[in-house]
Amino acid sequence: MNNLVLVVDDEPGVREAIGTYLEIEGLKPIEAKNGREALEIIKQNKEIKFVISDVRMPNGDGIFLIDELRKIDPVLPFVVLVTGQADITRDEAIKKGALDMFIKPPDMDAIISLIKKSINF
Repeated sequence: MNNLVLVVDDEPGVREAIGTYLEIEGLKPIEAKNGREALEIIKQNKEIKFVISDVRMPNGDGIFLIDELRKIDPVLPFVVLVTGQADITRDEAIKKGALDMFIKPPDMDAIISLIKKSINF
């Protein structure tokens, strides 16, 4: 079964930490450092089943990614991560199609639960 999860964050340490947690849970992380890179990965790899994305990033922030992602794949599940100062509210993120929004550091158990439900893992 395919269990690829795209992790999008401009901070390498955040990507690595989330990726390690996903691997422990039997999921396969793929990393992108910004929204534009994430879109290219999604366009090239139709096997991605879930996206975890930061909101504040250079070269294509998380809001840009959400909007563009929905043009490519209207049903690919995703969650967004924010710091204490978010550029988007939880309600706005959900209206755009996010399953949820988490404040960094995120509750990885809750994210893993959402991923597993979304991809029937």
